[in-house]
Amino acid sequence: MGRIIFFIVAIVVIFNLILLVQKIQNKPASIFGYKVFVVISGSMEPNIHVGDIVITKNVDEENIKIGDVITFNNDKYTITHRVIDIIQDDEIFYKTKGDHNSVADKDLIKYNNIEGVCKFRIEKIGVIFMHSKSIIRAIIILCIFYLMIKIIERKNEMKLEKNNRNIMK
Repeated sequence: MGRIIFFIVAIVVIFNLILLVQKIQNKPASIFGYKVFVVISGSMEPNIHVGDIVITKNVDEENIKIGDVITFNNDKYTITHRVIDIIQDDEIFYKTKGDHNSVADKDLIKYNNIEGVCKFRIEKIGVIFMHSKSIIRAIIILCIFYLMIKIIERKNEMKLEKNNRNIMK
């Protein structure tokens, strides 16, 4: 049980560090070609929810296909939507649409605006980061969460020790 809790806390801390680097650099941090994003809109419901974390992987242009979920930058935002068409002209453009949206996105996406293809989704962990006004507050929340887990572990250890002493008597 303790290992599972440690693993969960480690993952949350790693995500927090990645998001901290992203905030400092003002661009997505890439670790071995993977990038982490928090979903803040419901445009991909029911497949990707608000508060989910999506992990993208850099891929070559020729490996992006219709049906892939990509994360890309437009003029103002970073968006995660599905590729619904690939248009080849002098260069390749991608037409995208949120699964929940009734119409396609108006802008076509160029390859150099794509952050990556979504490879994994982790449900609801991003909520910790969404409701934090600052990264420091997110770190404090994670520390409190970690301390709560340690207290629970210690109580369980004490209960086990007490049971072992009672058995020995």
